[in-house]
Amino acid sequence: MMAYASIEGMIEMAERLGIEPGHLVRSRLGASAAIGVEGVTVIEMARAYSTIAAMGQRPTPRFIAQIVRSDGTVVYAAPREGEGSPALDPRLAFSMIDILRDNADPKKGWLAGRRANLKRPAFVKTGTGSDVRDTYTVGGVPQLVTAVWFGNSDFTSMGIGSWGGPLVAWQSIMAEAVKTLPVEDWGVPAGMTAIAFCADDRFNGYGGTNLPIAEGRHCPYGTATEWIRDEWVARVSTPRFVPVRFVGCSVSLRAE
Repeated sequence: MMAYASIEGMIEMAERLGIEPGHLVRSRLGASAAIGVEGVTVIEMARAYSTIAAMGQRPTPRFIAQIVRSDGTVVYAAPREGEGSPALDPRLAFSMIDILRDNADPKKGWLAGRRANLKRPAFVKTGTGSDVRDTYTVGGVPQLVTAVWFGNSDFTSMGIGSWGGPLVAWQSIMAEAVKTLPVEDWGVPAGMTAIAFCADDRFNGYGGTNLPIAEGRHCPYGTATEWIRDEWVARVSTPRFVPVRFVGCSVSLRAE
């Protein structure tokens, strides 16, 4: 991944998504930066994933949403509409959402799906740092993103990974927060085409070898659909093996 994108390209993309400029220092980074060995803050993670959730529009994070007097008078309300600046191609943002939403689906997320289930369209990513010293869960719905970090102030091991700690907290927070929000889903941006694949039951009926469906081909384990950018359709439109989409990767992170 890093060989393809380059370290400079990774830094540029991270800053576009919401990591503070200058936080990622080129001289300190190598190929391992692809799995997150450099420290970032929780607010940066929330902002980066909010950019993805907003289909490429980078928002302005705010710690105070509203101030209300005891009589109900609203003293301050953070602006919500019309915010954000274009940071990412909507098609790329949708592709990320389409991959990560499997983690929040109990039928597809074979590692975290049951614990992350919000019973509505959502996406989520977990991450466990080296020696289980830092554990993350970040994700959300179209209207809201939540980032949760667990770690000890003395940098000792938590003794429990992201699936047993922050993921449970994330689901509890989000399940309560979305009660007042209408159920929404991300729309497919222009320039994307749905391609059907034969599914493989080795990954709970989703993923595996992912053979594109040829005319007359029988799919014993059902089908799965992937959204492909229009200009890439020709690359996967003929029967052949394609790379497996795996979404259960642990990412080494250090919170600051």
